[in-house]
Amino acid sequence: LGAHSGGEASPLLTTLRERVREVPGVLSASISSVAVMRGRGVSWTVGRDGVTITPAHFLNTSGNTVSADYFDTMGMRIVQGRGFAERATANVGHTRPTEAVINQAFATKFFPGSDPLGQHFGTAVAGVASAGYEVIGVVNDAKYRSLREPTTPVFYALGAPSDSFVLNVRASLWP
Repeated sequence: LGAHSGGEASPLLTTLRERVREVPGVLSASISSVAVMRGRGVSWTVGRDGVTITPAHFLNTSGNTVSADYFDTMGMRIVQGRGFAERATANVGHTRPTEAVINQAFATKFFPGSDPLGQHFGTAVAGVASAGYEVIGVVNDAKYRSLREPTTPVFYALGAPSDSFVLNVRASLWP
């Protein structure tokens, strides 16, 4: 996902989140690589492990690198499995698939009629999708790019964005 996936956020981003959380009225703060409701996002070509990717699969899914508290901050809930642990161990050397949380639309599209937990999927432009990701949880569907678009498949990976980031803040109206 163009980020440091599979590990904890950089010290700078961790400090930023902690400081923002101290502001009166702030309930939660998180980091992500993509802002929602901006009319655009990051699209990926995704397939189940072992599936041959064809032009029909091109850019069929959205992705976002997020901090562990992203779902709470965005008001989303885990409906199956689990979310990310704050201090996950980095997947150094990529010896195992990166943990991913998917939305319900992703589960329906890629794992119809089966339990998505523990399933593997990968990204590719052409050829066979490799098991780059393992599903650890399913989160409820939410709009990604705009309110007008149909709900699209989205997957989330834990990590710190590499180039730029979005600070997401949930606050109460009355501190």
